[in-house]
Amino acid sequence: MNTSFCIVCIANYCRSPVVEHMLNKRFGEKYEFFSAGISPISLPKMDPRSLKFLQENNVNHSFHTPKKISNKMLSYFDKFLAVDL
Repeated sequence: MNTSFCIVCIANYCRSPVVEHMLNKRFGEKYEFFSAGISPISLPKMDPRSLKFLQENNVNHSFHTPKKISNKMLSYFDKFLAVDL
């Protein structure tokens, strides 16, 4: 089974979704990546600057809805990466 990573930031709106997509592009065949936030923003999308950055770097991205980290995630993922400013 592949090692799984949860990338965590505050809002799951800018940083962690970008890191999730970048790591999936580079290492997605070998590892599982997912992102979540401590206090996710209530908008059903990703920051426009983040989308632009992904597009400029030819990184595929799907519709994103910010998610809150949960106890289930803490039990499921093997490793956690925290991203901040």
